[in-house]
Amino acid sequence: MSLPDVLLIMSGLVVLSMIAASACRHFPIPYTVLLVILGLAVNFFSNDWPIFELHHFNQFHLTSELVLFVFLPALVFESALSLDARALIKNLAPILMMAIVGMLISVALVGFGLSWSLGLPLIIALLFASLISATDPVAVIALFKELGVSKRLSVLVEGESLMNDATAIVLFNILMMLMLEGHFSSANGFDAAWQFLRVF
Repeated sequence: MSLPDVLLIMSGLVVLSMIAASACRHFPIPYTVLLVILGLAVNFFSNDWPIFELHHFNQFHLTSELVLFVFLPALVFESALSLDARALIKNLAPILMMAIVGMLISVALVGFGLSWSLGLPLIIALLFASLISATDPVAVIALFKELGVSKRLSVLVEGESLMNDATAIVLFNILMMLMLEGHFSSANGFDAAWQFLRVF
């Protein structure tokens, strides 16, 4: 797929999201929900409309590199920039409880639940749980801003989402090491603790 086609598709999707943002004021539906509906509609009709075939729309895919190195840094930067640092420090204890302890509880519940209900090996279920438990509340924060919820609740959710990635990354690496090597030594524990502090 050529660069002009990629740029044209990306520009078209941005224009579509801008139109959705202005149209959203006239509908009793949140902007993020409207974006999901539009995305599903574009995907559903992309095979039927000739304009999509003309610009190779069906060959356009989001790669993990694009998400990790383009979209995610922009989202995290915007969240960190708009977050009130004083409010973050004031609410640091509950944020850390949710980002570390809450994340570990979530991984345990999802992992044991998957292992019990689907019959997966426990280590694989926990590995999957560590991947999906660190959610990014972009849509939730957007809804908070639209609905005008309390500032403390926004700070708690946004602060937790900024910090739970460190727990998820380190936990994923520990579980991956356990799965591949079959053991976890004290040296691995010190390495995991250092990695947690560095990522955090």
